[in-house]
Amino acid sequence: MDNTQIQIQFPSPGEWDKFTMIAVFPDADRCTYTASYIQDDIPADQAPALAAAVTAIANMKRRLAGIPGVGAFDDSYHLRRG
Repeated sequence: MDNTQIQIQFPSPGEWDKFTMIAVFPDADRCTYTASYIQDDIPADQAPALAAAVTAIANMKRRLAGIPGVGAFDDSYHLRRG
C-alpha cells in the first residue's frame, strides 16, 4: 500500500493565506520521509491551484456541519463526530 500523503496545516484558522504543507512519502524500503513547505515556497504558477484547494478545505466546515451524522468541525477545525 502506498502511504503517500499531503497534509496542510493552518496555524490560525481563518487566515487561509498562512499554512504549512507537508508531503509524507515512503521509499522502497518502507522508510518514511517528509518535506515541509510554507506559502512562500509555492511557485507563483501553482498558487492559483493551491488557492482553489484551500478554498475548498475552508468551505468544508459549512458543508459537513449541515449533514446529520457525518461530523462537524469544532473551533480548531479538527473533524469531530457529530
